[in-house]
Amino acid sequence: MITQADAVRAGLPLQPMWYKPAVAPIICALLAWSASIIWRHRLGRYLVGLVRNGHYALVPLVLAVVASYFSACAEGHVVCGIHANPHHSQDWEEGLELIAYVALVFAQQRVFRSYARAEAAPAGAVGP
Repeated sequence: MITQADAVRAGLPLQPMWYKPAVAPIICALLAWSASIIWRHRLGRYLVGLVRNGHYALVPLVLAVVASYFSACAEGHVVCGIHANPHHSQDWEEGLELIAYVALVFAQQRVFRSYARAEAAPAGAVGP
């Protein structure tokens, strides 16, 4: 992906994308739809159960958020005060995105394993 700074250096024209005005409303609609599904199917109780039983994946989730933030910094979408070499900004961005994706996979793996253990446990069993 070409950052705005890379486009300026390369002499490419900076024109806003034709779909940019639709991005925020579409994201809001998708978030509202997701919230309605969570509400309709009462999925919040699963989240509360994960947190109560200690099966949530806090470390991978925090790592994914931090890596995503710094990826946006490297790409030039967020101002964070860190000035990397502009020739390596795309390398940093892609590497940080990879870390974020791997962290999300580990978070999902932990949640899925906790559900598998809960389903495999006999009724009334106590323990992790």
